[in-house]
Amino acid sequence: MFASTQTARLSVFAALKGRNYCLYWFGLVFYNTFYLMHVSTSLQQHVPDHLRGRVMSLYSLCWNLLPLGGLLAGALAAAVDARFAVLFGGAMVAANALLLLTSRRLRAIS
Repeated sequence: MFASTQTARLSVFAALKGRNYCLYWFGLVFYNTFYLMHVSTSLQQHVPDHLRGRVMSLYSLCWNLLPLGGLLAGALAAAVDARFAVLFGGAMVAANALLLLTSRRLRAIS
């Protein structure tokens, strides 16, 4: 999981600095493949059987709402500035990560 995350980070850096978009797409595909495998496996292993259907449906709902987030980000970029929209999205992701990192219940999952 760590290696796939680092690959995604390096591929974005390569795309921004060297305009090597083939390397970017390769890194993105590599990252997404391992990320999706890890998350799906973790959800299915740690969720009790009687809740698995509900949790997986919520997981699917979140993934299927991604285009709506893109639409909102595009509207924000058109209204304010593209750089602000990206920074706002990054701040939202960082705030969510901090919220999840402080969760004792989530950290108790081994």
